[in-house]
Amino acid sequence: MASTRDEPQQQPLHILFLPYFAPGDLLPVADMAALFAARGARCTILTTPVNADIIRPAVDRPNDANLHVAYSQNVVISVLLFPDVGLPPGMENMKSITPSHG
Repeated sequence: MASTRDEPQQQPLHILFLPYFAPGDLLPVADMAALFAARGARCTILTTPVNADIIRPAVDRPNDANLHVAYSQNVVISVLLFPDVGLPPGMENMKSITPSHG
């Protein structure tokens, strides 16, 4: 029988989520990430600063609940800063686009 130190350590699955920047996609992606994290997968949601504020409550609730489960992981929000390409400040999702911008 092999000892445990001879066996390779298995790293948890790491899933990166990049939701479409529409309000209808942000929260379901956060919920899906929370489900995977509760089952031991490392989950990171890549998003913009404005969208991070939208999904943070949906991520914080399951993260707080997972503190008491040994194999669960926390969902991490990783904020991506994109270069200025002529859009007004804060225009980071489809909800912020108005007919005057189209």
